[in-house]
Amino acid sequence: MLVTRPEPQNRALASLLEQHGAKVLLMPTLCIEPLVVTDFPQLHHDLILFISANAVRYGLPILQQRGEGCLARVRMGAVGRQTASCLQQAGFPPDLMPEHFNSEGLLALPELQEMAGKHVLIVRGQGGREMLADGLRQRGATVDYLECYRRCLPRADYKEILAQGRAGEIDVIVTTSNEGLENFVRLCGSLNWPFSLALVVASQRGKKLASRLGFKGAIMVLDEVSNAGILKALQQWRRTAPPC
Repeated sequence: MLVTRPEPQNRALASLLEQHGAKVLLMPTLCIEPLVVTDFPQLHHDLILFISANAVRYGLPILQQRGEGCLARVRMGAVGRQTASCLQQAGFPPDLMPEHFNSEGLLALPELQEMAGKHVLIVRGQGGREMLADGLRQRGATVDYLECYRRCLPRADYKEILAQGRAGEIDVIVTTSNEGLENFVRLCGSLNWPFSLALVVASQRGKKLASRLGFKGAIMVLDEVSNAGILKALQQWRRTAPPC
């Protein structure tokens, strides 16, 4: 199977899948670069929401430099188990973590329903969806962003991996972001074989995008965007996939 997650997140996933007998090829379709942050809001927030593990990895040190003493008094939320784990390891157990690891899941939390007069800081990569900020603002919150990294197209040479796919050595592709899926298609160029393979995506939005891009094989939507969730989806697919 082909894993397209960026470094270093792909390593733990590959190890888990290999423990369960999979042959894993790594083809990161996103690379993560830290941003130099010069325009930074003052730390006067009631709540800080970390959108990804990379948001913790690159954003938390900036927050600690600007006002480490304040962080102990601020409630924190994490989108996803890996993000929460990164916060926990840094000494900041998250106060909020949604059941569904996305903006919709955060907005559904009871703690985020009455937000009038609250100040929220969203720590994320450059760009991205505005749904979370818009939803919080509609509920009366003031929202700031700390954008601390950017996603970019890798410059790596993947000819050998793509040749293995052409030879029929790949039967499923794992991707967990829409941008990563779009980059995968870009890196494949004019190749046709990827579009007939089974595909793992993180959300219904990812499934719709995959269909628009031309994927014709089975498209599996994760119940949980985590390594355990990916393993579970692949095990279910393997049980129901037609024999080769």
